[in-house]
Amino acid sequence: MFNARDQSDGSQARRLAAAVLAYASNIDRLHVLESTITSIGRKHVSLNIRPEQHSIVDKHLLGALKTVLGAAATPEILDAWAAAYAQLADTKIAREKDLYIERNESWDEISSSTEDKNEIASSYFKSIRGACFCPRLQRPGTRLCVLG
Repeated sequence: MFNARDQSDGSQARRLAAAVLAYASNIDRLHVLESTITSIGRKHVSLNIRPEQHSIVDKHLLGALKTVLGAAATPEILDAWAAAYAQLADTKIAREKDLYIERNESWDEISSSTEDKNEIASSYFKSIRGACFCPRLQRPGTRLCVLG
């Protein structure tokens, strides 16, 4: 699921650590993280991440915390982090559910399709309802995963 380059150069781990820090810093003010949660949710939806897959991250995140904290990783601290991550996972899953619903809007027409020399295909869709389901997808360089 993760980009191999991001794994090898450590950028995925840094993003995860930054997200955990931001969450811990705002645990009582989740509204502050709304745009970040939506951004993460869009990425998860593009990769077809399902709710049950969040438990995999939970398991490994808690294992990493235990390793990093060493003797300071008491059962109480690990239980608190488990509860906190469960709250975050529930929040992300709820947002992702909304994003999956948005993604399922029916498209009735491919108006044009082009291919360039880099083997990148571009397709332009017209919604049945006449509006783009996601304005962020209109930016150059945006990737969209189409599942069938």
